[in-house]
Amino acid sequence: SFTVANYLQVRGKPIADRFAMRHYDDLTSEPQLTGGTQIFSAIDQLTPAGKALVGELWDRVAEAAPGWARLNNPHLVLLRQPFLEQMAEAGLNSFQVFPAAAPGHSLRYPVFLRERDRHNGPLTGLLDSATAVQRALRALRLRGNRVADLLIVEYLDTADTAGYFRKYSAYRVGPAIVRTHLMTSGDWSVKSNTNSPTFELACEESEYLHGEAHEAWLRQAFELASIDFGRIDYGVLDGRPQAWEINMNPTIGRPPDKAPRPVSTEIKEIREAARTHAHRLLREAFVALDASPANPPTVALALPAGLVRAVQRELARARRREQAVAALQRAFHSPLGWPVRAVYGKVFRRM
Repeated sequence: SFTVANYLQVRGKPIADRFAMRHYDDLTSEPQLTGGTQIFSAIDQLTPAGKALVGELWDRVAEAAPGWARLNNPHLVLLRQPFLEQMAEAGLNSFQVFPAAAPGHSLRYPVFLRERDRHNGPLTGLLDSATAVQRALRALRLRGNRVADLLIVEYLDTADTAGYFRKYSAYRVGPAIVRTHLMTSGDWSVKSNTNSPTFELACEESEYLHGEAHEAWLRQAFELASIDFGRIDYGVLDGRPQAWEINMNPTIGRPPDKAPRPVSTEIKEIREAARTHAHRLLREAFVALDASPANPPTVALALPAGLVRAVQRELARARRREQAVAALQRAFHSPLGWPVRAVYGKVFRRM
């Protein structure tokens, strides 16, 4: 994936020769895999047939090469919705999520809407009533979103007394847990482009990256999700961690073409020292997984041709839908798109 490719150009460059990337889309009915540890990433981004095909691949690798280590069993990993549901059920999270098509009766407002599987952050601001939720859902449908692909998420206010929200992030790489960043923002949806570190917050991040905060909870969350490789993003409410999601195809470090936000030299030095430490631990965790012999064998694996064709059909449908949504958005924003905007405005006002 491009996230791993970016990592291998920057922070992961010293170990780039240990990686060989294969794309699920490139699988044929008779794929060949080179021996070594296999990390099955981005399972949450697969179509239903794609997930079934990757499950077949997992099984064939296990049968043909039982000595190879494999991470993220596609038959077992929990995607966002079931993971967050089980975290709440186990008392490890203090909020609930519901499919937008069937919101629960115990919904606690405010809430927000987000995509079920993608990692694009919230699609709405905070919504304080069922009416506001339905209004937002209709607006999102007009933009091309499908209700079946959306989640309603209860909001937790994790801001400190100064109004700062924190997003902690830690990786699991096999048996290792590595903390990689602590972002802070005055915006409840904390992203890298809203990260606003002060000197004190940069020192707090350094302490987090060098320490073992929330160790037992982190291991419990990854085990509950059956995820061996991924990055968990979480907050803390009244001293208790709260999981937002686990990404199995995470961005590892800043992309090579993305410049850092300007900060003072003092803050920059603190953050860089902390992240250099974190990425050293992350590289060591990857190296510890690599038990490949000098000349690893190649194994040919026959996958069901019918399932391969089903994946190809699903991908073709997804591409057509994306093209249709893009065309609708272009029409909405074009100078001649006033009829589309008029219909959108009329529907939106009625909600």
